[in-house]
Amino acid sequence: MALEEEKSQMNLDEFLQTYAADLRKQWLRNLEKNGGGSSVSFSRYTQDQIYQYLQSPQSNETNLRNTSIYFYSTSSHYRRLIDYYATMMVWDYIVVPYKYDPTKIKAEQLKKQYVKAIASVETMNLKNELKKALTIALREGVAYCMIWTNSDSWWLQRINPDICVLSSVENGAWNFAVDCSRIKEEDLNQYPEAMTTMWNEYRRTGTKYQEVPAAVSFCLKADETTSYSLPPFAATIPLLYYIETAKELQEIGDELNNYKLISLTLPTDKDGKPSIDYNVALKYYEHFVGNIPPRIGVGMTPMKMESVDFERSGSTVDVDSVARTEEQYWAASGTSSLLFGSAKNSSSSGLKLSITSDEALAFGWASQCERLINRYLLTLSGTVKFKITILPVTVFNRFDMVNMYKEAATYGIARSAYGAALGFHPADVAALEVIDSEVLSLNELTPLTSTHTQSSTSDTGGRPTNESKGEGLTEAGEQTKEDDENANR
Repeated sequence: MALEEEKSQMNLDEFLQTYAADLRKQWLRNLEKNGGGSSVSFSRYTQDQIYQYLQSPQSNETNLRNTSIYFYSTSSHYRRLIDYYATMMVWDYIVVPYKYDPTKIKAEQLKKQYVKAIASVETMNLKNELKKALTIALREGVAYCMIWTNSDSWWLQRINPDICVLSSVENGAWNFAVDCSRIKEEDLNQYPEAMTTMWNEYRRTGTKYQEVPAAVSFCLKADETTSYSLPPFAATIPLLYYIETAKELQEIGDELNNYKLISLTLPTDKDGKPSIDYNVALKYYEHFVGNIPPRIGVGMTPMKMESVDFERSGSTVDVDSVARTEEQYWAASGTSSLLFGSAKNSSSSGLKLSITSDEALAFGWASQCERLINRYLLTLSGTVKFKITILPVTVFNRFDMVNMYKEAATYGIARSAYGAALGFHPADVAALEVIDSEVLSLNELTPLTSTHTQSSTSDTGGRPTNESKGEGLTEAGEQTKEDDENANR
């Protein structure tokens, strides 16, 4: 009997381990159907179509979104523009407590809850997940995401925007609903568990659009001033056609530069009639054609002609045309072309001001991410609630921000922010403090003695005296000591 109970317990343990593993795994396709999945394809949009979409963006959300996704995949200029803003933030953050009474909670209790909170935030891998979400939002207008989570993992799943709509705003954060009628029952394992609950509610009530619970919702909107989705750089897409056209014209010009036309002149009499037999002329013409290289055309005419070159005067015109259209594209996006290899402007001060303006946009998106993460942290248990604060640190201002936080830390202010600006997570700072002080005993190490590590008032500092070396003073030294001439030096 005991053996059967032991086997039963082993089966239960195996089931729980498998179930826990499944919670950490997001299936991307149904393997029971030979791994089949929907294929991805895009339509080729014309410039006129895009202008029409931009004239009525709310009724063309899907078209503008698909256009943006298409050009993100096919245009290096558009991809670099979006990636520039999406990768600007380094997502350094600190975790701080709030909504608690410091007179009613002991320091040791607060410390335990803080350690638990930073451990929970550490599982989120925010630096990767937030960059991913922002890239989606800048590309598609809105990042519709659901949260996968368990005790040791947390990540965001992009939900197909074609089945999503913005539904409400809760505590300043956006919520969205999903058209559950467009999700097959056999594909529910490709979504978090909350999707199954929503799907069952749709089958029970017949209401297709089910709002994603706030506890598992992460809806990041690029432009919060509208109630519909719009890729923030969609207005720059038509300009990509001008770059493409300029490059095509340059290729045509390069090809024409390699062509040459040679004309054979038939001799004529005073009345303008050919004075040579046509068959004889044709014989010479065919002989001539057979001995010239490709890309050289030959003609035969009674009028006098000379060789014709197709090379344009000023061969840099086409090159300048391409560069000019690229400059216009970056200017229309509000982003300095110097960041993408332009050689026309070398003003470092102008570039710095441009980057500062770009950083202001990035800080706004970071603030929205901060609000979404803090809404999730409120759902965690504990008498003390914690929030994250994303520091305004980018890949461009990092050095300056580190120096600013370092100076503040020397006065005992924002020491955690100094560690975060250096790239350490809050959990890393706490763990390294224990390792350094208690495991490696690094606090017991002292720097080697030198003039740089001693104060000017130290008994052993400065130049050795004759007295310290056991030597007497010279006559001049004795007079100086007697007159106390070094008292004010």
